[in-house]
Amino acid sequence: MAQPTNPAWESNFTNVKKTLFQSPSVQENARGSGGIDSVTEEALMSRLQMEQDISAKLNGLQKELQEQRLSQLRQLLKTVADEDWKYPSVNKLIGLE
Repeated sequence: MAQPTNPAWESNFTNVKKTLFQSPSVQENARGSGGIDSVTEEALMSRLQMEQDISAKLNGLQKELQEQRLSQLRQLLKTVADEDWKYPSVNKLIGLE
């Protein structure tokens, strides 16, 4: 995550972090005394939800791509093993056999 450069945004983000990690009774008191409003809270929650969804989908995609690569390697290994009889062994070519 990039570091915030706007001091106002940084201050708001700090307030939001404090609010997220407070107990529910403290949050209720903060709303009445100038805490973050519900619009900012909803925006933050939707942003966090979106980041979590993206992270989960990225992890799933990476796992799927890894499985595809392994499948392709298995197929290539099978092909090489099936065609092994066509070629003389390396040991025979260099004179070890």
